[in-house]
Amino acid sequence: MSRSFSFEKLIKNAEITFMSEIISLKVQKADKNDVGHRIARIDYEFMDKMEISTGDVIEITGRNRTVTRCKGAFAWEKKKGIIRIDALTRSNAGSKIDEPVLVRRIQCPKAKKIPLYPADDVPLRTEKYVRDCLENQPIRFSDKVVLPYFEKKLEYLVLEPEPFPVCIVTKNTRIEMVRY
Repeated sequence: MSRSFSFEKLIKNAEITFMSEIISLKVQKADKNDVGHRIARIDYEFMDKMEISTGDVIEITGRNRTVTRCKGAFAWEKKKGIIRIDALTRSNAGSKIDEPVLVRRIQCPKAKKIPLYPADDVPLRTEKYVRDCLENQPIRFSDKVVLPYFEKKLEYLVLEPEPFPVCIVTKNTRIEMVRY
């Protein structure tokens, strides 16, 4: 039995509450200590302008969209108009270094269910491990998620989170591995 769905229908039914104005920032490479932690660093002046506090969820839009948590930029990077994000976040946003992206704060509800499609063969029964790794992290439909697992990395694609299209993983979120 084949399962079909329409991305257009899903997106039309999606509800996202935008909490701030949109600003454009230039993408730069993340600090090595932020890599893999789903963090975007932005100048506090821009955070104030968008009414963003440390830890708030922001949406980053390049050729695609993704969500991440925001932290303040380092003191020596004031007034540069940049956002520091890691390679995975850049990939999810469809952006590259030195390209502009649009940034805004969004409200992100708690996730009830996150279906994930594993990119490769992954060990069975990893749902609890994945939930623990992603707890308190914002997730967006179509994001790629990469998690450390002993000497290798587990890669997943976020399919249709509930609620759709963005949500935050909690200890009560049900993680489902979708295997086709």
